[in-house]
Amino acid sequence: MVERFPKSLLEFQSLFSSDEICTEYLVERRWPNGFVCPKCHGTAVWRLNSRPLWECRGCGRQTSITAGTLMAKTKLPLRVWFWAAYLMSTHSNGLSALQLKGQLGVDYKTAWLLAAKLRRAMVNPDRSKLGGVVEIDQTEIPFRQENPPLGIGGRQGMITVVGAVAIVDRVTGGPPRWAYNKKLLDTKARRIRLQVIPNNLAPTLDAFVLANVEPGSVILTDDYPSYVNLSRLGYTHDPKTVGLMAAHVVLPWVHRVFALLKRVGARRLPRPSPKARPDLPRRILLPVQSPPLAPRLL
Repeated sequence: MVERFPKSLLEFQSLFSSDEICTEYLVERRWPNGFVCPKCHGTAVWRLNSRPLWECRGCGRQTSITAGTLMAKTKLPLRVWFWAAYLMSTHSNGLSALQLKGQLGVDYKTAWLLAAKLRRAMVNPDRSKLGGVVEIDQTEIPFRQENPPLGIGGRQGMITVVGAVAIVDRVTGGPPRWAYNKKLLDTKARRIRLQVIPNNLAPTLDAFVLANVEPGSVILTDDYPSYVNLSRLGYTHDPKTVGLMAAHVVLPWVHRVFALLKRVGARRLPRPSPKARPDLPRRILLPVQSPPLAPRLL
């Protein structure tokens, strides 16, 4: 068992230099008190030599060490997964799929899937809600397939995304001083939430706000009528925040997030090989989850 966190990539690679070492590490993490069969709870087991599977002697159930994890049914070496996880979790400015491709020596599609899965796994389910002053708005982005599934909202070929951005004062780092009919200056974004929603109705937006924003926070929105309940839900909200001004002037940070989201959605994967699955979309997956896949990113 690794007892300390490696201080460099070279040290990490030396600690996890082979798939066998990675497998033993996962065994110790998954079954610290010894193997327990997920079916009959038996403890008698033998390991298959042909594949990294553990077979219960009592019921014959075979269990993979990666079952139920991001690495389930993976064809990549475990050490590549481990190295990718280290790079993604220690790079202070974030790591793109292109950078990961160069570091690991894999193709771009593999690097992108690794990055997407690891980012989703890094979400803390117990993370705190947004607070202070929060910008909230909705947008529509093109869907990456010809026939979007039912229940994701938006016009034909579009999906609806709601976003919330907590902003802070650029100098103090705390919530900016807010007052009615006052434009906030010198702010910066701190944390965000994004979610695909089925519609723009008040109950849907209310549920998003309650799940992601602390009660008592100041919420800045445009004058869209579905935000009418926010004051009754315990938030400070002025439905006339925007007024005659353009929304991106009063809500600059959530609009920047949407601009980046649409830019990511416009990128395309390399042309698939003839053996690729025909149903694999060429547009890359957007970093947004639908409500059943909570917790949401960021």
